[in-house]
Amino acid sequence: MVRTLVGITGDIHQIVQGGRLYSLEGPAFMRRELAMADSLQLRWPCPRSPCGYYVALTDNHGNEVLWAGSPTAPLYANEPAVAVSAPLTERGAWYARPGPLLAGAALVLAVVGGYFGFQFQRAQQALIDVNNNRAAHQLSDAYSLDGQRRSDQIVMFGMFGGAVAAGGAGVILW
Repeated sequence: MVRTLVGITGDIHQIVQGGRLYSLEGPAFMRRELAMADSLQLRWPCPRSPCGYYVALTDNHGNEVLWAGSPTAPLYANEPAVAVSAPLTERGAWYARPGPLLAGAALVLAVVGGYFGFQFQRAQQALIDVNNNRAAHQLSDAYSLDGQRRSDQIVMFGMFGGAVAAGGAGVILW
């Protein structure tokens, strides 16, 4: 019997929820589930030495997210223990993480919302001028300005709402 222990380090998002061990038996690999305790572990039979195997770490949906060894380059049980300590997720450059990207998106959305707010204010003031001097303008002028004002207002509030949502998500994910 061979005992295999797999320690998980660097999994800051706790992606790994289980694992599988594939042992070479004849021409094919046999799948075995690793038991989850403080570490992943399994006792499995080794019909002949050396025992070829590889380990696949899985997420909560059963997707294999990382391998130690592979079908074409298996590990062997008579070799010294292999420590899998490479982190599953690395914190990349600050601009590649979701928090700063969402904060940047919030800033862009706020600037675009500010522009449409300015356009809304201009159309609102023009509509007030038309209402104050009705004799010099046609009703179609007022309808045109009102339509422009309403569309600017919708886009403005949409951009500001998107900025708040992106900013909040950026702060949470920073």
